[in-house]
Amino acid sequence: MSSRYPLGTIMIHLPTVDVIPRLMNVAVPIARDHSAHIVGLHLIPRIPPDVVDPLGGEWLSMQMERDNQLAEEVGAAFNRAAATETISNSWLQLDARDVNATQLACRTCRNADLVVTAQAAEELPSYYRPEDLVLGAGRPVLVVPTSGDYTDVGHTVLIAWNGSREAARAAFDALPLIQKGAKVYILCVEAGHNEPGKGLVPGDALARTLSRHGLDVENMTSRPDRTSVGGEILNRASDLGADLIVMGCYGHSRLRETVFGGATQSIIDQMTVPILMSH
Repeated sequence: MSSRYPLGTIMIHLPTVDVIPRLMNVAVPIARDHSAHIVGLHLIPRIPPDVVDPLGGEWLSMQMERDNQLAEEVGAAFNRAAATETISNSWLQLDARDVNATQLACRTCRNADLVVTAQAAEELPSYYRPEDLVLGAGRPVLVVPTSGDYTDVGHTVLIAWNGSREAARAAFDALPLIQKGAKVYILCVEAGHNEPGKGLVPGDALARTLSRHGLDVENMTSRPDRTSVGGEILNRASDLGADLIVMGCYGHSRLRETVFGGATQSIIDQMTVPILMSH
């Protein structure tokens, strides 16, 4: 399936050494499948301007040195990992100490067919939020959970569908990742009466369209009584043995209204399988 929708460049956003094995495990099989080039991206973030240096400038100098050392360590670890995989690759290190790191990451990721990033975590930099990349880069973003072992995605795919532009974009952005012979489920969730105008949008038409691509597609609907929409999507993904969730995301700046009236953030926080998100 994927060879009909080739990816040329896959950019992996790498803030620390620890995330490299997990993200490479997901990205490398995709790159091999498409004969794609992998770009490892690392940003050196600026120190917040409100930080007070108790050592009269010495602390700031030490912090800058630590940031430089981290960048060298991440670059070296990426190069070692890429060399063992014998894939086309390059390393891109950018200094964001004089600019907004999130905005620079978004501008840079716009040059890739696919962006691979890790789920946000306390130990990662504050600017490292996959939602910001989804909303700002304009590229499909594959978010990988901080726990679990994922080496091959796209065999059992759950598409969260609400009929929105963002959901449609995500559904078709996922085509390069769906494996030949995969099972695709379209899940339409009734958001309930608390969201006027957010009723059920059946996925029958989408299912017929995707089936014309040679996919085995099944349309499903759900009206959970007590489970949240995000919880329902994750529960269904678990029940179906999905290795990839596909969903849209919409919003602006820091004031977000995410797909299904807030489900996106809860799913990202509690994700158990990789999620492909588009805006």
